[in-house]
Amino acid sequence: MRVLVAHNRYRSTSPGGEDRVVDQERAALVARGHTVEQFERFNDDIEEWSVARRAAVPAQVVWSRSARRSLSHVIREFRPDVVHVHNTFPLLSPSVLYACRAAAVPAVVTLHNYRLTCATGDLFRDGSLCHECVGRRFPTAALRHGCYQGSTIKTVPIAIASATHLRAWRTLPAAYLFISNRQREILDSLQLPRDRIFVKPNLVPAGVVPSTRVERSHIVVYAGRLAAAKGVPLLMDAWDRYEATGGGNLRLVIAGAGPLADAVAKWAAGKISVEVRGMLSRDDCAALVARARAAIVPSAWEEAFGLVAVEAMACGVAPVAPAHGSFPELLEDGRDGVLFEPGNASALASVLHDIDTNPQRYDAYGKAARERYEKHFDPDANVDQLLDTYRFAIANPARIATDAPADEREIRDFWDAHPCGQDQVGAPDTYRRGDREHFFDEYDRFKFSIETHIPDCLDRLDLADKQVLEVGTGEGAESEQLIRRGARWSGIDLTPESIERVGVRLALRDLPFDDLLQASVLDLPFADESFDMVFSHGVLHHVPDVHTAQREIHRVLRPDGELVVMLSARWSLNYLVAIGAIRRAMLLAAYPLVQARLLEPSAMLDAHVRNARQVGLGRYLRMKQFIHSNTDGPGNPYSRVYDRRRLEADFPDFEVKKLYRRFMHAPPLPVHGIRGGRRAGWHLWAHLKPRA
Repeated sequence: MRVLVAHNRYRSTSPGGEDRVVDQERAALVARGHTVEQFERFNDDIEEWSVARRAAVPAQVVWSRSARRSLSHVIREFRPDVVHVHNTFPLLSPSVLYACRAAAVPAVVTLHNYRLTCATGDLFRDGSLCHECVGRRFPTAALRHGCYQGSTIKTVPIAIASATHLRAWRTLPAAYLFISNRQREILDSLQLPRDRIFVKPNLVPAGVVPSTRVERSHIVVYAGRLAAAKGVPLLMDAWDRYEATGGGNLRLVIAGAGPLADAVAKWAAGKISVEVRGMLSRDDCAALVARARAAIVPSAWEEAFGLVAVEAMACGVAPVAPAHGSFPELLEDGRDGVLFEPGNASALASVLHDIDTNPQRYDAYGKAARERYEKHFDPDANVDQLLDTYRFAIANPARIATDAPADEREIRDFWDAHPCGQDQVGAPDTYRRGDREHFFDEYDRFKFSIETHIPDCLDRLDLADKQVLEVGTGEGAESEQLIRRGARWSGIDLTPESIERVGVRLALRDLPFDDLLQASVLDLPFADESFDMVFSHGVLHHVPDVHTAQREIHRVLRPDGELVVMLSARWSLNYLVAIGAIRRAMLLAAYPLVQARLLEPSAMLDAHVRNARQVGLGRYLRMKQFIHSNTDGPGNPYSRVYDRRRLEADFPDFEVKKLYRRFMHAPPLPVHGIRGGRRAGWHLWAHLKPRA
C-alpha cells in the first residue's frame, strides 16, 4: 500500500507525543513492506522566516494555499492509495483535506487532541478543565478568554478555522481515528459520521523497552512536557506534601522541557530528593523509566491518550495517573497501576508514600502492566487495525454531492494548483524552476502549435486602441497577443498564481496594460460601461453561476461593446464520441480490473477510478457528472459544454451575433491537425452583443 502522511511537526525544543506516534507508525508500516511518503511542515522553520512571512502565519492557520498546492503536487507525483492526516496546525491548515478531495484520494484523519473544538487543544484553561466551547458552532468563549497563548488576537484565526471548516471536517475524510473512547465521547458534539469513526490507541512499539534488563532504583519518574496542563504544578505540590509528612528514601527524577522548565529548576534546586535531567533522547528516557518503581503521569487535562503511561507499561513499570481522560481505559487501578483523584495533591502524595513503603507492590504492578500492554497494546495488532482503517477508507471514500455545483473557492484552488495548460501532455512545467522568460517562450510555442487557430481568431477582432477586459488570464498567452494587437488591456483572474505569472510575463516583455487584478467575474471591480470588449478564452464554462457572471460582464461593457468567448462545444467530436462514448467505455472496462488489482492504472486512469469510487461508477459515468472530469483533468471541479441554445439560455443579457467552431481535438482519437475543426471542433467561439 502507498501511504502519504501529512503532519505539522511541533517545536523540537518542546516535542509532543504526536511527533513520536507519527514516526512510530511510519516505521511500523515500512517494516511491513508498505511505501510511506511524508508531507511535513516544521514549526522550527518559523523562527528562520522573515518578519513579513511570520506575520502571515495566522492566515495560514485558516487556509494555507501553499500547503494545498504542494500537497496536490506530491499526490500527483507519489499517487498514494490513502493520505493519513495528523496535525494540521498551524502551517498545513484544513486546506490539505480539500487537496485530497480534489485528487480523489481518501483521507484518514487521526484526532490526537481536542483542537477541533478547543483553541488550545487540551480543554484546559487557567489551571482547570474547561468545556465551554464543546458543542458550540463558533468558539466565542475562546475569544473572550484569549485562550491561545493568552491572546484574543492569536485565538481569532483558530476560532475562524474551526468554524469555517467544520463542514469539511465532517464530510471530507473517509475515516476518523480517535485514540481513546473518552476522546470520542468528548468530541461527539462535532457530529462526525459514526459509521466512519474508529478508536485505535496510539502505537507504542515493543522496542521502547531497553535492550538489556536493568535493576530497579528507588525512584519515580516524570517524563514529559513541563507545562501546567501536564500537571507539573500538581506534582511539585504533591512532592512537597510527601516530604512534609516525613518523606523517605524515594527520589523523583524529572525529564523534559517546556514553559515551566525554569520554575521546576528553581523548585528542585534545594532538594536532594529531586533530580532534573532536562531533555533526554528516546532511548535514554526509556532506560530511565525502566529503572523506576513507577511513572508519574499527573496530567491536569483530560489526556486523549496517555502515551507516557503506556510506554511505561511497555517497560514493565506501573503508571500513576489521575482518574480522568483516557487513563481509566488504559490501566486498572490496584492491578497494573494506580489512579488518584484528579487535581488532588494530597491523594498523589499518599501514592508516593505507598511507593516508598511498599516497593514490591509496585514491582508487581509493573509486571502486570507489561502483561496488559502485551494484551491490549500489541504493536502488530495495532498496525493491523491501522491497515484495516486504510482499507475501509479506500473501499468507502467520502461521498461527494454530485448535484451540487462546485463553489468558487474549490474552483479557485484547483486552477491555482493547476495553472492553465500546465498539465497538458508536452506542456512545459518549469515556471518555478528555471528561466521564466524561457518558460513563457516554450509555453507559447507549445500552445500555439497545438491551438493553431487562436492567432487567426484574434486577428479578426477589432482591438486597436480599444479598452479590453480579459476574464481569466491563465498563463497570459492570449493576454500578450491582445496587447500586441493594440488593445488597452486589463485582466482579472480568480487565482493568485495566474496574476503572478501574467504580471511577470508582461514585465519581462515590457508590455503596457491598465489593470491586472485578482478578482471574481461574479463581482467585477470596475465601474459600469468601462470596456469596449470583454474577452474570455476557455473560462466561463468553468463558472457554475454563469448567469451572475454574464450580468456583471454586461454591466461593465459599453452599450455598443462586444463579448467574445470561447467555450467547450457540445456538438463536437470530442464531446459526443471521445468523451461520451470512448472514454466512458474505457473506464467501464478498466474499473473492475483496477479494483481487483489486475491492472496497474496510469495516473490519469487512477484518478478517474478514485472519482468513480467516491460517487459510485454509475453516477460518475453520467455525462452531467463525467464532463467535469474530462475537459481539464479528473480533478477539475466544474465544466459545461455549449451550443447556441445553451448559450442563449445562460447569457440572457446578450444577443448571439456569430458562432463558429475550431480545434479538432478528441483524445484518445488521433485526429489532431486533420480537417474538420470547423464542423466538429472542440472550441466554440461566440461573439455576443449586450442587449439594451
